Amino acid sequence: MEHYEKSGLGAWSRVRSGAVLLAPVLITLFVFIGVSGVKPLKTEKQLIGRYESIQQAGDGPIFYIGEMPFSARFYSLGDAVEITSTEFDSLLEADGYARVFAVIPNHAVDEVLGPRATDAQKLGENERYQLFSIDLPPTDSQNDPVDSELNSKND
Repeated sequence: MEHYEKSGLGAWSRVRSGAVLLAPVLITLFVFIGVSGVKPLKTEKQLIGRYESIQQAGDGPIFYIGEMPFSARFYSLGDAVEITSTEFDSLLEADGYARVFAVIPNHAVDEVLGPRATDAQKLGENERYQLFSIDLPPTDSQNDPVDSELNSKND
């Protein structure tokens, strides 16, 4: 019976010694990761989620100005659209959407929004991008049905 007790103590002693030797290695590893500034994964999940939570009928899709990351395509299920800043300017002047959502690289926000910066509402950001919504003025096509109704009432 003593034989079993000794072998049990010996195994526990080896596990404890291994843990004592491994602890400094693990502590060093965690300190290195913390000091080296390892950043979280780059993902667009939060920005896409924010857009999806407030999007309404009449709103445009989410537009990525410049290069769109793969995670934006993934989390939007392919609905996000990649456009240039020139295409974005044209989009803001065109008929069609009541509100436009734009994801703009942090370094290009002022350049892309330009004079429309005062009309843009910041909805979120991550390390690389900022999400904005811009309410567009009603277009002629959006005003026509209302005007024709008013004109028929005046007749």
